[in-house]
Amino acid sequence: MNIERLTIVNGDEGDDTIIINGEALEFPVDELLPQPDIWAVQFKDGVGEIEFSDVEKPHESFDDVSMFQTAIDKFIELKIERAANEAKQVDDLESVAAVKASLASQEAEAQEYLD
Repeated sequence: MNIERLTIVNGDEGDDTIIINGEALEFPVDELLPQPDIWAVQFKDGVGEIEFSDVEKPHESFDDVSMFQTAIDKFIELKIERAANEAKQVDDLESVAAVKASLASQEAEAQEYLD
């Protein structure tokens, strides 16, 4: 995956977010980051910055997102899983629609028979 933009927010419980190339997913990131005190990561056009939860600790610059590969891999895994779930929901809806159409057809046939 070519990553042009990366944002990671290791916020309070329940609002951790990773945004890759404009697509956001919320999931826990604490254990996926290379350092436990990372609060936020921003990367764009080959240049990035790490912000820490300790405001006294200076920000760190970086130019390679590979240190966040574990979090990126989890993002990709969840994206694929969610796409599969959405596809299954579409299939389920199409199956329901097919059953409804069949029942409507059977009902029409039964009504013709009764008439």
